[in-house]
Amino acid sequence: MQNITSSFARDWQFVKISRNWKPHDFSKEVLDRLINENNRNLNDKISSIVFDIGSEEGREIKASLGDRMEIHTVIEGILLISGQNYSTKRDNERTEIIIIKPENSKENIHENQDIISYPYLKGVIKSIIPGSQFFENSESITIIF
Repeated sequence: MQNITSSFARDWQFVKISRNWKPHDFSKEVLDRLINENNRNLNDKISSIVFDIGSEEGREIKASLGDRMEIHTVIEGILLISGQNYSTKRDNERTEIIIIKPENSKENIHENQDIISYPYLKGVIKSIIPGSQFFENSESITIIF
């Protein structure tokens, strides 16, 4: 590579570039564009990858909490932290958590929660509670454990 000496014009161009162009993480924009293509196979693949990431993180949570884990508190904490609207029914034999999907999720087929957030949460919860069951429709996700 050739050594280029500094000049005022060259340095001024660098200053102008540095003011206007900021390198940034554009992965969200790429992901949004892929999702908005509405390719069912691609969206299913994205959801599968996100589920796997959630599963990995769920195993890490379970390992870090160990025997101190109070399962109901952990799951409710995860839902609260992730901003989910949910209700809980609990008796001696089982717990049922119903995540209520927001209205815009039902109206917008490109809503990322169905492709990103919910598969992630399912992965986390499935790895913390391996026997949990999920039932999903357009309005809610019911988790039984």
